[in-house]
Amino acid sequence: SGAYSDTMLDSLMEEVLQLSPVFISWFPSFKNELVHQISNLAFLRVSPHSLVHKPPNQLFDPSKEDLKELFKGEEKFPIDPFNQHLQILRKFGLRQTVTGNEIVAIINSISTKPSSSPQKVSSERVSQAKAVLKYLSTNPSLLTEKVSLSSIHFCPLLQALQTLAKQRSWLPVCSAPPRNYSKYLAWKGRSCTSHLASLSTPVVLCNSDDIKTLSLVVGSQMFLVQCSSSEICSLLNSAATVPNHAVAHLQHVIEHSSEIEDETIGEMVHHIYRYLNKHLSKLDDDLSSLDWIWIESQHTFVSSDVVAIERNSSFHQDVDPYLYILPNELQRFSKLFTHFGVEQCFTTSQILSVLKRIKDKKATDHHAWPIVMSILNWLTDHGQKPTNVS
Repeated sequence: SGAYSDTMLDSLMEEVLQLSPVFISWFPSFKNELVHQISNLAFLRVSPHSLVHKPPNQLFDPSKEDLKELFKGEEKFPIDPFNQHLQILRKFGLRQTVTGNEIVAIINSISTKPSSSPQKVSSERVSQAKAVLKYLSTNPSLLTEKVSLSSIHFCPLLQALQTLAKQRSWLPVCSAPPRNYSKYLAWKGRSCTSHLASLSTPVVLCNSDDIKTLSLVVGSQMFLVQCSSSEICSLLNSAATVPNHAVAHLQHVIEHSSEIEDETIGEMVHHIYRYLNKHLSKLDDDLSSLDWIWIESQHTFVSSDVVAIERNSSFHQDVDPYLYILPNELQRFSKLFTHFGVEQCFTTSQILSVLKRIKDKKATDHHAWPIVMSILNWLTDHGQKPTNVS
């Protein structure tokens, strides 16, 4: 080959490619042999500045955008003049897909050592990490393919992804919150403009539909990673303590509630309550001691001991702002509220506590007096005395 320049070799192989269909039609019995020989023949250039030539079966189709994203910046595609002959090159082994082991190799090449916080890397690496998750979402069958993590460790790719996420930082962190996220709240990934995380960090994976909701549930406490594969999300989130982080996020919302519009607070706590109601068995934190129940009519959060699911059957007086019936829009989460101390209906003790609170506040307004009279009449009708009011 030393007798030919690169340009001469390119021209010669272009002629071979262009004539190959004609040759095969004339000599069909030679088709398999011709395909085998050309697919393994290193004649394709991958860089104008490199003398390296590679065979078609080691390169990828540059018309596939997902492959270009996976191998961004790598010499994995034929360049001019051969990218003008892709249709023929595909017949000679130009690759359309990647293997599970190649996915593992990409992750190993872009990842960093695990850390308790996301690691800053180049934007190209972040793009490749996103491309990996995107490719696996559109090619889910690849998740069951056996791959090699070492010379003695073989497992399905899905399991390998979890192992790699524990051992390496390769999960791309969302740096910007969704539009429906309040600007007055902290966003955990705000400073992570080009960062990769491992499972050593408080990270949660979610698809594009769930990310708007989950950001409202844990946005100030966890790093979010967008992934459209439900299988990957489920496995990599299996050890995440999302419910406890949701409680911490709720506390953050409460602390900043004076700065946030009521409508925004209402939407946010609705999503938090729904999530906690669904994952109650995984919740370690106790909410009963907090002012955590949003009463939109009063623009405030209150504790469990001043709320009931429904009215007392024998006491019908409206006792706002001393006791509250759980708002209609929160009734669907009654399991959550009763778990953390909200009574089914107002107890005698709660009703009596209203008298003490009015006394302590020295309330003399026109609203307090009817409440006092109603409670006293109710006690008289039921043969009780307000002995605990002091």
